[in-house]
Amino acid sequence: MTYEIATIVEALQLYKEEFSSLYSWKSDLSRLVELQVISTPELDGLLQLPVFEKEIRVKKMVHYALHRFHKQDRVKFEDLSMWLIVDWGVIKAANREDTLPIIYNFIEKGEKPFSRIASYSKVASFMYPEECIIYDARVAYTLNWILLSRESGSQFFPMPLGRNSKMNAFDIEVLLRLKHKELYQIDSPLAMEKQFIANRDKQLYIPKDEAYNEMNQLIKAVHPELWEDGRTELYYTEMLLFSMADTFVTKEIVESVDVTFKPLNILKKNIKKLSTWGKRSAFEYTGSVHKGTTIYMGEHLSSKLEISKETYRQLLSEFEGMTVPIGTSRTSPAEGSLGEWIQQRTNKVGTTSFVGAILVAEGFAEKEGSEIRFL
Repeated sequence: MTYEIATIVEALQLYKEEFSSLYSWKSDLSRLVELQVISTPELDGLLQLPVFEKEIRVKKMVHYALHRFHKQDRVKFEDLSMWLIVDWGVIKAANREDTLPIIYNFIEKGEKPFSRIASYSKVASFMYPEECIIYDARVAYTLNWILLSRESGSQFFPMPLGRNSKMNAFDIEVLLRLKHKELYQIDSPLAMEKQFIANRDKQLYIPKDEAYNEMNQLIKAVHPELWEDGRTELYYTEMLLFSMADTFVTKEIVESVDVTFKPLNILKKNIKKLSTWGKRSAFEYTGSVHKGTTIYMGEHLSSKLEISKETYRQLLSEFEGMTVPIGTSRTSPAEGSLGEWIQQRTNKVGTTSFVGAILVAEGFAEKEGSEIRFL
């Protein structure tokens, strides 16, 4: 993946001066006394601080406590990790049985799965603030908008589930797919495979098992260019991204995105429906004799056949002004028929009933019983 680091930094610099007043994450810190991370007087002192300054101090305190507990007391380490995820991070559905093994696998083996990434990346960020950030929906939302709106990246970050109403209202994934709608062109609605979106998303998004490492590496490249005062903890950049998601990014989307719609009758013309030569079944096709055609047939139109414009050009030249048998037999088309010619030139069988119908529909031929007359 490639990124325009200078462009990303420029986008963030627009808002970093308002950062400390913008950050509004409020968490219940009372259990930190019970967890033996801070004392009651320290808690009282924290609660007197502005939100931003309080959160920076909490990050530093919890950082040291996590490392101390990880070395000395497994139970305390696990309790503090779950507090960080459930209470501080408000991921109420997280449970110890599923979450703790992922945390240990990250610490001990370096595993970075996308599953529960918003949970375990909180512990990663607090423990290793110079290497890791929290990968949550708001951070990914802001990064993706910058990459999209500034055309500063070749692929985008997969989105964890989020609950923010503004982000849900202006769904970044919809914007990403519409911007790159050429990846999602539909030749025939009835012929779409079951994994149509997922298969095409692979070209748009960073693979999920690479996403956390890729995000950390990107922020490590952006961070020193954004903050020139020597601060090394990546959470400053992460907190800025987090704060922008449902404020400045929402504003930018509303002010910069325009939506236009083509008239539906134009869209409908792209798909043409015909009956086969013998009227025994229906099929659909896109394109034209002059441009080449893609034909969809069979049950649920799940089979596809392509006839090139060169094939049409050759057969129109070959049969110009002639009347010949149509030759729809798959095994033994009549001698001198259109079907025989198609089989010999293209090695395709069973196509004549479609090609003949298209030629008639587009005015290049007329049907005369079992024969086709070329105009």
